[in-house]
Amino acid sequence: MCRFCNFERTEEKDFRTDEDLWRLLPELEGHERADALSQLAIGTCKDFAGKTSILLAESANKIYRELGIPEDSEDYLYTYEAIASNKAYIEDYAGAVEAGLKALPLLEKHNAYDTYGQLPWDILEWMVKAGQFTEARMFLNQIIDNEFEYSLWNS
Repeated sequence: MCRFCNFERTEEKDFRTDEDLWRLLPELEGHERADALSQLAIGTCKDFAGKTSILLAESANKIYRELGIPEDSEDYLYTYEAIASNKAYIEDYAGAVEAGLKALPLLEKHNAYDTYGQLPWDILEWMVKAGQFTEARMFLNQIIDNEFEYSLWNS
């Protein structure tokens, strides 16, 4: 388990607090550094929500790309969702939609509905707030179709 994000990667000691991550960040490199940045982007307190969290998640993405981590990796699900929710927090709804739509196929691929199942509905809300009404209507139909299909297969 990664000591920073509770991902299954290593058996090292698990440091979970933001304070520990900030303290250790200068010593970290590579994937551990990206994971720590990602965890900070997800877990930062409200004082750092918004632009700071976005920068942390974007920095993690940059490292993942430099390491050759495939774009469909679960790592990007966490960072794109963090970017999306924090862009919504600062009322950049178009940016939230863009990042949310990058996270959505990763949510489906990695079956992360327990954690991020609300994401499609958040994206729909952000589309409306961004004035993307045509896109929102089409996206709503897609959500309904997906929910209907899921209900058929799981009933």
